[in-house]
Amino acid sequence: MAFSNAFTYASIFNPTSPVRSNDPAYSIYGGYFQQSLFFNYNPVAIQELDNNEVTHRIYNASLKGEYEIIRGLKVGALYSIQKSEPDSRYLL
Repeated sequence: MAFSNAFTYASIFNPTSPVRSNDPAYSIYGGYFQQSLFFNYNPVAIQELDNNEVTHRIYNASLKGEYEIIRGLKVGALYSIQKSEPDSRYLL
């Protein structure tokens, strides 16, 4: 997930801003430069500090039945289902 967020913020973030800062005020951001603007985050910090792991499980099932009522006349039914289970966790 971090890659898509980093890409989004890379298109918004000021390209002339520094990536990291030695200023003690930025220690709360892990030393990364961060502006106090809405929806404006350091894309490098997002990419390097990401600790989110996401997996998806997708289950598919289908059932098909057919019955011949009389010779040459058949009736059929098809049922299909798909279930998705995303599993997200933060790694420490």
